[in-house]
Amino acid sequence: MVASGDAWALRTSAHTLKGAAASICATAASTVAFALEKAGRDGTLDGVPDLVAQLTTEVHRLNLELSALAEATLAEGRGVS
Repeated sequence: MVASGDAWALRTSAHTLKGAAASICATAASTVAFALEKAGRDGTLDGVPDLVAQLTTEVHRLNLELSALAEATLAEGRGVS
């Protein structure tokens, strides 16, 4: 969608991601997704590659945090400290 210049698809995808990130309090990812949503809504795609890179970083960071949380939760369930 970014490579093809499809601003509408960018807007709708970013809007969905923004909501999902906000629902789990992933503020940084939600903020970047909002910026992507706005770019898609406005049709201004010039800065989008940088925003996609930022979002990729934030999603990677979130994935690491969720993995650590899952491991800690599983360890607690097994009685491991």
